[in-house]
Amino acid sequence: MMHKAATVISRLFDPLVTATVLMGIAFRVSGMETIRMLLLFVSVYILVVGIPIFLLVGGLRQGKISNWDLSERRERIVPMLVELCLILVSGMLMYHFGNAFLFHIVLVFFAWFTGFFAITLFWKISGHVATNTLVAGILMGWFGVSLWPLLFIIPFIAWSRVVRKNHTVAQVIGGLLYSVIFLALGNRIGFL
Repeated sequence: MMHKAATVISRLFDPLVTATVLMGIAFRVSGMETIRMLLLFVSVYILVVGIPIFLLVGGLRQGKISNWDLSERRERIVPMLVELCLILVSGMLMYHFGNAFLFHIVLVFFAWFTGFFAITLFWKISGHVATNTLVAGILMGWFGVSLWPLLFIIPFIAWSRVVRKNHTVAQVIGGLLYSVIFLALGNRIGFL
């Protein structure tokens, strides 16, 4: 029963799901006209979510990766490098369409993902915990601390990752600390 609940939590708060939610909110508050916003959203969604899903499914079918969560640290390197490139391309789209708010969000996520990728080369921290912590922090920055209840999600995600044996306690704490430090530094230097 605990394993089933942990699996549901892991899937509901998968980084690709959370990124989609943040992206949708960011586009909605961007101030772009509706048609242009929808076209750009679909383009960016295909780049940063659709293509990675396609590649993950392909990697699973071909046996190049062992599971959806990329539990083996070495299996994460190529998909994460591809994702980093796709985030960069989506940033170019944002820049081209001239929306400073969305371009800035892509820069923030690119900087965060670059650091996450660098850590992954040496140690496997939890992407689920790190991504959801980042998203909660960004949303609280946009809409105020009244969204603090979002922080209650993080311990459940950490618990689910440990129960499913995707990560150790140290790895989920590492994911949490990485995003907390990134958010604190970003706020301090005015990046967020």
